[in-house]
Amino acid sequence: GSTAAAVSLFCGRALLQAQPGSTPALSATPQSADNVPDFSEHDPPFDRARVKRFVIAGHVNLAAVKAMLAEEPNLINGAIDWGDGDFETALGGASHMGRR
Repeated sequence: GSTAAAVSLFCGRALLQAQPGSTPALSATPQSADNVPDFSEHDPPFDRARVKRFVIAGHVNLAAVKAMLAEEPNLINGAIDWGDGDFETALGGASHMGRR
């Protein structure tokens, strides 16, 4: 019930399993790498340079962002990796520059 869910949030799965009358939920996580489904790509990825221009525009140029989105609305989901896992979107760039 909800009490068991609250306990698991604060005490971890091992403690929940140790509680009398509790039953652990079945894991939705695959048990091996061989058990992971392979999903096909629906659309080709965007050109990295195009996404980079969009993310940079998000920092300082709202008019350019609007024009690029009018041409390709899915750019809104574009992110660039500046290195070492530092991913950034145009919205992220605008937010840390204080733009709305």
